[in-house]
Amino acid sequence: MSTGVTTDIPAQNLRPRRCASCGYRLAGLPEDGVCPECGEAYAADDVVLEGWACGDSASIFTGTTRRVAFVVILNSFYLLNPLMNGLLRGWWVLFVIIAAINAALLVFALWWRRARPRAGPVEAQFTLRGFRRVDFPECLSRPAYVGWDVVDTAQVEPGGGPGQ
Repeated sequence: MSTGVTTDIPAQNLRPRRCASCGYRLAGLPEDGVCPECGEAYAADDVVLEGWACGDSASIFTGTTRRVAFVVILNSFYLLNPLMNGLLRGWWVLFVIIAAINAALLVFALWWRRARPRAGPVEAQFTLRGFRRVDFPECLSRPAYVGWDVVDTAQVEPGGGPGQ
């Protein structure tokens, strides 16, 4: 027999902190209203969930730190393999250039991940109309919500924090 655990979450923690369409900060604005930046309506009963991407939507930009580290290490082994097998004998300058470009691209991707306004966490907006993902521009270009009438089941899995 299992028992359920309930947790009371303060309403201000579930209220959208940013506009789902443009990312404008909603702090200090009324609970129900219209975003002054883009005109998107928001309501007090809207909920925005945040977390790190997983599965098909994960990349070095939206994935957990552990996943990014795995990609960097795997990429390093991929570059070292030809060198270790002696296939690049005499081509070491080209190898160093390719490795430097690869490292620069990875450093840029990691910097971009931290520097952008929504650094990493995937966000989903839940409203009475339905839900939509709002974590990257491709999602925002499709403003339609998935209606609750087409959802059979919904499962939210707990995940780790930014360092996971």
